[in-house]
Amino acid sequence: MQISSSFPSLTASLPSLSPTSPPPRPGSMSAAADSFAAQLHEALDGVNTTMEKADRLEEQFIAGQTESIHEVQIAGARSDLAMKLTVTLASKLAHCATTMFQMQA
Repeated sequence: MQISSSFPSLTASLPSLSPTSPPPRPGSMSAAADSFAAQLHEALDGVNTTMEKADRLEEQFIAGQTESIHEVQIAGARSDLAMKLTVTLASKLAHCATTMFQMQA
């Protein structure tokens, strides 16, 4: 008994897979790498913007231009958290790369 005869609606929605299709070549991954690089660049720009905003609010508070210590503290906490997450992500990526290199050897 074949699955396609029992579940025609299920098999119609599945993509057809060809067992003879070759695996993707390393050069064909450049679009995915470019997309990842663009997302990483955007995320790092966001972290930088968050840190600059915290610094600017701190300078304004010290200069007496703002009286909201709460906003300064919140911006500082966001900046600190963004940096910690960035460092953790960088550490995880380095560990993944090291693991992949060890698997190839």
